Amino acid sequence: MKKEFTEDQLVYIRDIFAQECEKYIDLGKRDNAQEALDIVNVVQSKYDCDEYADLESFVLDESGTYGYIEKRELEESEEKAVRLMIQFAKSSEQDPSEELKEAVNEHLYLNDANRGKTKLDVVMNRKVKINRLIILCINSCEESELIRLDDIADLLAENI
Repeated sequence: MKKEFTEDQLVYIRDIFAQECEKYIDLGKRDNAQEALDIVNVVQSKYDCDEYADLESFVLDESGTYGYIEKRELEESEEKAVRLMIQFAKSSEQDPSEELKEAVNEHLYLNDANRGKTKLDVVMNRKVKINRLIILCINSCEESELIRLDDIADLLAENI
């Protein structure tokens, strides 16, 4: 027997999976985030709402509603950090440059990522923001390059 969901139930399912997608992005679990986003898009398509092309468009959506997607512009510090992260990901360098570290620190400072009761709290807040920066590199990098960025996320987060 096939279960038919009401509109309210489908909207609730979409909202739950959108929250899960956000959590997975914050944790740096892109595969899980993409699966959650796929479910969000199924509900979106059922109601003729805009679908998210990818995780980047989900992160950049500032519309405040799922009916349409309004992509925000990157902040200057965010744009610089993303550009340098992509440059590092495509290079053969083993360690991030001082310029990359400084750009990420500036962006994190401007976005209040350095708050927390303990150093661990601060590092975790920074890691969340860095994972969001990595998502913004998703359309410019191969999977192996994104993995390189994942590998330096802890180092960048601890570089206070």
